[in-house]
Amino acid sequence: MKYSTSRDLELVGKCSLNARYQVKESADMASAMQPALFIAFLLKSSANLLFVSVCFRIDASECVPLLLSINWGIMEAFFMTNTILSGVFLNFWLIRKNPRLRRNARKLRMRLRQ
Repeated sequence: MKYSTSRDLELVGKCSLNARYQVKESADMASAMQPALFIAFLLKSSANLLFVSVCFRIDASECVPLLLSINWGIMEAFFMTNTILSGVFLNFWLIRKNPRLRRNARKLRMRLRQ
């Protein structure tokens, strides 16, 4: 993000409008992605922390519980749900924070309503 922003400042008046637009667009996308990726990391880390607290040691195909015993199917469902939720959050955050994505999503929504 720092590179894109500084590059944008360097290119003012020196390059074509297309080059400046591309650098500005990459800086906007980077600034929108940073908080989203951080929160997605926290969501996935919390799932891993739960797995470590539930499964102290794995013998063959069994989980030796540390705190409580949870079925493998339930743990898999939790991981899948967590992955899906973090992906959905990441997409919504990017659409909300990036002006161009927000504009395109608004256009798509208007087309679907007609």
